[in-house]
Amino acid sequence: MSKVYVVREGSRWRGGKQREIRALKDFSVTLGTETLGVIGPNGAGKSTLVKLLTGLLPPTEGRIRVCGFDPWKQRRSLSRHIGVMLGHRSRLWYHLSALESLRLIGRMYEMDRRDVERRVGELTELFSAADFIAQPGRSLSLGQRMRCEIMAALIHSPGLLLLDEPTVGLDILAKQELRDHLGRLGSTQNTAILLASHDLADIEQLAQRVLILDNGRSIFGGSLNELTSGSVEERQIHLQLVSPYRPVRLPGVTEVLREDRKVCLGVNVSLTPVHEVVAELLQVNAVADLKITEPPLEEVIAGFYRRHSAAGHPTTEGRS
Repeated sequence: MSKVYVVREGSRWRGGKQREIRALKDFSVTLGTETLGVIGPNGAGKSTLVKLLTGLLPPTEGRIRVCGFDPWKQRRSLSRHIGVMLGHRSRLWYHLSALESLRLIGRMYEMDRRDVERRVGELTELFSAADFIAQPGRSLSLGQRMRCEIMAALIHSPGLLLLDEPTVGLDILAKQELRDHLGRLGSTQNTAILLASHDLADIEQLAQRVLILDNGRSIFGGSLNELTSGSVEERQIHLQLVSPYRPVRLPGVTEVLREDRKVCLGVNVSLTPVHEVVAELLQVNAVADLKITEPPLEEVIAGFYRRHSAAGHPTTEGRS
């Protein structure tokens, strides 16, 4: 079942000064049972979007509907249908074990004790938390605590999970473990996930669709494949040759690297399609191995913002 969110016009007060900042402007988001990644620089409106959807901020104009509810006016009713994790804001009690905290949170949602125990068991298995769930919150590592925080947000089986920077501050191993657990959540539970993150590896590994914000507006909404295929004009062809390299002369083809019989070529696909370059290479060279790659997602997103700015749209770069 799809959930529809409409944010037609949003704003917020900034600091203690009476100065209005239009944090979100005129866009709508529709999210089904999938993971939607929200990308944008500081000040683009990611966290404001999450706060609007949870009822922590009221929209100044327009309307918002989440799971059929107005978040600001029906926040208590909405809370039974959504789970929220905002950065490092903890829901675990410092002196209680993670297990006791989860049981208490379940009872706060007026869940039956047997349902709480069943759900805790499911989440403990899903997030591989059996080894540390009996430890007090104060003794958990950051990675363990973040897993327990997401378990707490899911204890009442919400249809929508909102995550704001869930991997911030984690080391490489803890980040990958959390991504693995969230990936299993998306594939095994009937839960929609809205993921706002600066870490593009989170988005790349977890999101089926991407929403790019800039200066409070949505400038792209679609799959990662649509983003890269519509934005990336360059590919790289990596060759391992049997014999010395024989160059090809085609528009948009540049030599990036040549070491012995290892060659890397840059291809501007707007000038010459990749398949034509590959066909020419195979015709004049003895190729042992060939690989075609795209630029990293960071470069794709940066290029998207540069083109957006060059088209005369202001960006949030440099906003505090």
